[in-house]
Amino acid sequence: MNLVTDICGESLKSKPRFILLNPHTHNFFSHSLATFLIGYPNFKKLRYIAECLEDDFELHALVEKNQSSIRRLEKFNLGKLEFYLWRRFFFKRKIKSIDKKNINPEDILFITCKNISYSGISNLNSLKCNFLISTNHYMTLSKKIADELKRFQNEFTYLSELKTVNLSFFKTYFPKKEEITTGYEISSRFSSSRPFEDRENKILALGSITYLQSGESDILLNKKINTYHPDREYLFKNHLNSKLIESKISINNQQSFRENFLTAIFKNFFKFLLPKQKSYYSFDLVKELNNYKFVIYPGDVFDNIPKGVFEAMACGCIVLGPKHHSFSDNGLMDKINYISYGEELNIEKLDNLVEFLINNEKDKLNQISKNSIKYTEMLQKRELFRKVSNLIKKKYQKKV
Repeated sequence: MNLVTDICGESLKSKPRFILLNPHTHNFFSHSLATFLIGYPNFKKLRYIAECLEDDFELHALVEKNQSSIRRLEKFNLGKLEFYLWRRFFFKRKIKSIDKKNINPEDILFITCKNISYSGISNLNSLKCNFLISTNHYMTLSKKIADELKRFQNEFTYLSELKTVNLSFFKTYFPKKEEITTGYEISSRFSSSRPFEDRENKILALGSITYLQSGESDILLNKKINTYHPDREYLFKNHLNSKLIESKISINNQQSFRENFLTAIFKNFFKFLLPKQKSYYSFDLVKELNNYKFVIYPGDVFDNIPKGVFEAMACGCIVLGPKHHSFSDNGLMDKINYISYGEELNIEKLDNLVEFLINNEKDKLNQISKNSIKYTEMLQKRELFRKVSNLIKKKYQKKV
């Protein structure tokens, strides 16, 4: 047990320690040095984990000196220097570095799939602590990540935004373990600002299509699948055949991590000289969502539900989605807070379904819109932070 001593000399229990593994090497908590230099998006997909635990945990980082966001620098063992720069200029929150020898059995070590795909975790087998593995982006280099976890000698728990362990792909390749589910963090800017009945009787199609490159998803490439998003590609190519679909789906042209690193840096710093490509994020998404009654935001080939589904719900849109247990597992119920189009996406059938609902189920549609907003209230920042902290404390309270 971690102890500190008060001014009277009495022992007091300190906060439990939550430790991030090499957080400076990727852009899940903030920009890394590499993503900043090449102009890659600052996704911050897992920053909410660090932020929501600040009050109840001491935040630390296990920094390995040979780990860098710039692979060419790893041989110089500048990992700790890069971490200090990352903390000062990008993360900008209180976080201490910790050595392996000082990690205790009651500590919680948080590991991302990026950590695993970059450098593996076999070097952590000797550590005795609580291991928490984020499933975020388990899709890239899936086989490598799954094999690393199968060989890992310590017990661990998954942490996921949505229930993942029951998805068929995940069950097939990944070891079966307990899972903590947090829900996505939905920004407060996603809100309903236009009455549902005043919106267009149309379907807004959203998402970006990412095509696979060699080495990105070892399992999918072996199955001859060339994109993470086949349903988005279907809508992108066929939406003009629909009477109701208005598509904002785009192709992901972000190639900076697939290029020579120095070339990517040059393009970033001299991008004003290059032809501009229209970005998926170049329009006002919240305003656009509030113009439509219906949204379709297809997930990926792994059956993961994208965050955009919940952002659309927060704006009062009715989400059109598949009949799949991934929806019901996460509290999305057909004709309650979303509408199912069946097991397969077909544009003609989608048009017919929505036309029938518009002409015959106006009151029902209004109620589904209200239910969608109600569902996402628990994903707003304050509620989500409280939930995540309580879930992690409950899981480890006997040990800390």
